[in-house]
Amino acid sequence: MLTSLVASLALFAAPPDLGQLLDRLGQTSARMDTVAQQLSQTCTDRAENLNDDGQPERIFVETTRTEWVRGVQVTAIHSATEDGKDVTAREQEKLAADQDAAKSDEGTPVKERGNYGGIDFANPFAPEEQPRYRFSLAPNQSEDGGLIRLRFAPRGAPTSTLNQGEALVDPRDGMPLSIFAHPSDYPSFVDFVHFQARYARSEVGPVLTDFSVEGAGGFLFVHKHYRETKHCARFSTGAMTRR
Repeated sequence: MLTSLVASLALFAAPPDLGQLLDRLGQTSARMDTVAQQLSQTCTDRAENLNDDGQPERIFVETTRTEWVRGVQVTAIHSATEDGKDVTAREQEKLAADQDAAKSDEGTPVKERGNYGGIDFANPFAPEEQPRYRFSLAPNQSEDGGLIRLRFAPRGAPTSTLNQGEALVDPRDGMPLSIFAHPSDYPSFVDFVHFQARYARSEVGPVLTDFSVEGAGGFLFVHKHYRETKHCARFSTGAMTRR
């Protein structure tokens, strides 16, 4: 009874100051980016090619560990399967070849930003991204409690690299908890692309824990439907040494 009453009252709470909330979200997102520059983590990635009925035709699952070794972020593959078959050795050999080819690079931090056929995703609350968007408060749902829903869309003309969507955030510390987004405009050969990012507080600071993308499109008689999910855990920061 009391829980229901508190949730009901939260729906009628005074709306937050949007400018102050965006400032807090920008500060938290900046801290998240700083953490990402030195983040070690274990991630499991599942990629699926889907048929016209949305059923998987190919499933690739890989678990990796990224750590900082003498100032460079190094990735190790713990396991990999393709349609249930163990392909760990194959993927480790491919990774070693890629690392040898790029051994002069300093390494790139693992972030949620990616590129999918020219379509881009980035945290819209990051300080460098906020000027590109307009934000508005969205109606809360009963299960949100004291959390706030924000909608975002391009400040200017829609493009495939500017998204629109909705986010669930904690106004107390400006923590984005989840972001649901899709491009504000699509190239002619893309049917749809949906992004979902989930964030959490951790011992090392705010981090991205889950990221997914699903999209479909094609050209002439070739049509593809793709889905990928990634879950990350076991976070730590700072220089690591090989065991």
